[in-house]
Amino acid sequence: MTVQLLLLFLFMITASVTDVKTGKVRNKDIVLFLILGFVFYGVFTARGLMAGDATTLVVLQRAGLNLAIAFVVSFAVRSAGVWPAGDAKTYVVANLLIPLSCYNHIYFSYFPGFTLLINVFMAGILYIIYKSAVVFVRSALPSVSVASLTSYTKRSAAKLAAEWPSHLKIFSSYVIVFFTMNLIAGEINSRAQMFEKLAPEAFIVALFFIMRPLGGFVNSRLSAINHFILYLIFAVAVFLMNGWSFDKSAAMLAKMSLNALKFLVFYGAIRTVADYYINKAQTFIIDIGGLKEGDLPTREFLNSLSPDAKAALRVAPEGITSGEAETIKNDVVAKGGDRAIVYEPIPFVPIILAGALFTVIAGISSVQYVKLLLFR
Repeated sequence: MTVQLLLLFLFMITASVTDVKTGKVRNKDIVLFLILGFVFYGVFTARGLMAGDATTLVVLQRAGLNLAIAFVVSFAVRSAGVWPAGDAKTYVVANLLIPLSCYNHIYFSYFPGFTLLINVFMAGILYIIYKSAVVFVRSALPSVSVASLTSYTKRSAAKLAAEWPSHLKIFSSYVIVFFTMNLIAGEINSRAQMFEKLAPEAFIVALFFIMRPLGGFVNSRLSAINHFILYLIFAVAVFLMNGWSFDKSAAMLAKMSLNALKFLVFYGAIRTVADYYINKAQTFIIDIGGLKEGDLPTREFLNSLSPDAKAALRVAPEGITSGEAETIKNDVVAKGGDRAIVYEPIPFVPIILAGALFTVIAGISSVQYVKLLLFR
């Protein structure tokens, strides 16, 4: 365990320093510590088998399965555009090097690394809240006045009054996604003999990643009358699940509705902060001549380019290539522009380091830790 922890923190500190300095994680560091991790488990297995320890192969099997699932999950998150490939690989190596014995509470026996994922997720939220607050206090707060607040409130109220049907339909779409996932989670938990129970934390993390795309899909594909029909179907499904008991069904529907409202308030608050961070706190303007490989232009800036330029771009989470940088430069200069708007890179590797530290020290997820503090 001591050797694994030493390898873990050597890797995470090395990767964090490189990420802060260059914005990238070196592949040679990834490969080196992957090899060292495999060597550790090779020596561990050899010593255990020679000593006749029957649990050795069980531990090896759990570690291998955890690593394989961490690889799939990490690159699924990368495909969703949440973090670049280097950070995805860093998360995988961290899963290999964190001793399984560090996990005092796990959500899935075959994927202990889900606890680490939640801790990284929460560390990322805290970073975004902190960075947004700093930018707001430094830039927006000094210009706030009673007159500006009154004007903003009036504009927001007028916009809401004019667009409330569309906002209500979007809210309804999110509720439909929540209800659907809730019923799926309930079905999984009812078959706990076949599957492991889906913890509320796992349910919430999954919803955070899928709510916007699935909610947008429901909103774009279903009319208001379809929403009403789906709510009737949900009600019938709940009555069937409760043996047509009115009291149990009404209680279940009320609980689902209250949970949906609480989640959407929480989700809306986090999304508001995240949108502010993405659109304000994370963006900065650079001279077009300084645009280079690895920079990540904002969506609004990319949308301002000509159709031909946009068609030539395939911007990845890792940033633009040198060829894409030249395409953007030529297009902006041709239109008489001299500026580009890019995102400031998120220091994901230090965030993963923070999540790994909490996992090793506490042995549980940060969400579980808060629950224990509040409800012990």
